Amino acid sequence: MPCSVVISATTAAPGVPGDVNGDGSVTTVDVTAIYNVLLGTDYEFEATADVDGDGFITVGDITFIYNIMLGSKK
Repeated sequence: MPCSVVISATTAAPGVPGDVNGDGSVTTVDVTAIYNVLLGTDYEFEATADVDGDGFITVGDITFIYNIMLGSKK
């Protein structure tokens, strides 16, 4: 069974769904920010990394951003 890292988010997602770093656009930079939080190398964007709003920071948040970038979620 694969393991996953779960980090509790401290606040809600930013105004633009998927815009983790708050620059106004949803890009791979936002995915990198979540990876860095998951890996424990950078917690600068921990408060905004829960983009799917489930209360946890997981790979689901990364998938959420990819869906936004692919146009399948707004």
